[in-house]
Amino acid sequence: MGHLANAWNLLSSRESYRILWRALREEPWQLILLNLYARLSGNKHSRIELAEKLYYPSAIRQEKRETRKLLRRWTAAASDQLRVRVIHICRKADPDTLLGLLDPTERAICSYQHVPLQSDGVDIGAAFRQNAADRVNQSNSPQLSLLVHHDVRLRRGCIALLAETLGKEGHAVVLYGNHDYLRQDQRTLPQYKTSWDPFLVRHQNYLGSLLCLTELAVNALSQTLTGTHSAYTLGLELDKANVSIQGIPDILYHDLSPADTLYPQQPWELARLKSILQQQSIRSEIHATSYVGVLDIHYMADSNPSVEIIIPYRDHPELLRTCVESLLDHTRYENYKLCLVDNDSSDATVIEYANHLVTSSHSVRYLHFPGEFNYSAINNHAVHSSTADYVLFLNNDTEVTHSGWLCSMIAIALQRDVGTVGAKLLYPDRSIQHAGVELGIGAGAGHVFLGYPEDHPGYMHRLLCHQSYPAVTGACMLTSKELFISLGGFDEENFKVDYNDVDYCLRLRKKGLRNVWCKDAVLMHYESRSRGRGGEKIQGNSSLSKHLAKNQIINARAIPYCK
Repeated sequence: MGHLANAWNLLSSRESYRILWRALREEPWQLILLNLYARLSGNKHSRIELAEKLYYPSAIRQEKRETRKLLRRWTAAASDQLRVRVIHICRKADPDTLLGLLDPTERAICSYQHVPLQSDGVDIGAAFRQNAADRVNQSNSPQLSLLVHHDVRLRRGCIALLAETLGKEGHAVVLYGNHDYLRQDQRTLPQYKTSWDPFLVRHQNYLGSLLCLTELAVNALSQTLTGTHSAYTLGLELDKANVSIQGIPDILYHDLSPADTLYPQQPWELARLKSILQQQSIRSEIHATSYVGVLDIHYMADSNPSVEIIIPYRDHPELLRTCVESLLDHTRYENYKLCLVDNDSSDATVIEYANHLVTSSHSVRYLHFPGEFNYSAINNHAVHSSTADYVLFLNNDTEVTHSGWLCSMIAIALQRDVGTVGAKLLYPDRSIQHAGVELGIGAGAGHVFLGYPEDHPGYMHRLLCHQSYPAVTGACMLTSKELFISLGGFDEENFKVDYNDVDYCLRLRKKGLRNVWCKDAVLMHYESRSRGRGGEKIQGNSSLSKHLAKNQIINARAIPYCK
């Protein structure tokens, strides 16, 4: 009777009709089935397992069709013009297992080199230098180095796919891809990976067990790599070497390990991570987690730049009081001030409260912004009159819950190539409201892991890690004042209410800067209580559509099935 009652409540709810109508317009029927199944079963997170059962068999069939086409092109393109050195790092040499699924035309151009796995890693630099020396005695054909770690099988078409990708993306010098697990000759548990992210790779070796390196990358790394390395530490070195790294949205290999977990970091690997962070002047505390292969990293700032927290509001004194008092009571970071921007409040209580704050504290200032609600214009006005180094945009319907939130955000904002930093926002029931914004969700852009429990690890343990996203929400967003002004601030014409944060973040991405989600900054968000839901629709908005069209670097498959 429990499922029947849930079904009746679902069908008798007006809100459910609206959800269903929106889903019919925006989603394929399979996603509607996933959401319906999740709500009836009372476990929305079973969608991931169900999605795998629904989608992956057909994805495998599609992959086989595409592979046949690819190999026909590969044969026609004279594959003998390429040489591939496969460096296999494992306990025991097993070329037949590793290369057994490759097409004969692929295997013919591969040479196999076994590098025994030691407890303290291997000298990958020596293997690269040996490859460079061997090239003197070989033909002039270009050579790829395939670095394979642990027990895996390359999928059929893997070599052809890598070569074709490098041919189209000439700037990329290192490639990695997705993988799945092979259990009793059945492919299962596909692992779809995000684009290159130096923040995420510090937490876990999400790149996996296969890296494809061009001669340019091998030559660069062979000169700088010293000591022993593993696949994990090589990923850290790739960030330090500043080489071009690209993920491709295809399955490249099948993992033969008995468990669907990441490989645990060894003590010497943790020491290498700490050394690399120290070289980049990044202070941190690093601990193991209960999830194998995932590290918990807390960053700490070496300086304390000034921050102004900008809070627009109109009436709703209870929201403003909760927001401000939580800030004053629970913010350990000292070098900050508040800027209250009143958008024509008429409630005497909120006016009196704002006046009290300004007169009782030198760290609170007041601005009046009259006229219609234009979130972009309100915040632009406040930033231009600010004297702080950083500005933090904060909704008045938020509440700070722990003291270290701003310290954590500043520590990330001060790192290289960071444009904005976003927080982890929770609904009042402590489910996730914001953990990053991804393109391709809904009508254009949406929040990932929406509605997941606060302590859920997320797909591929992503909720345990600081990481980059195409955008973060402006409900709690930290950015440099100088950078914000140099980009023209928020777009006051095209994005008066919604999507101004996404637009700003995409402009930062265009400049090569990252939008980082900070897992350690946690706030409550009573979303849209001050002005209600709704706002601008993304359809027909030419400005954002232009951004979506131009930002091909962002892979919308990075976090599947999280809607």
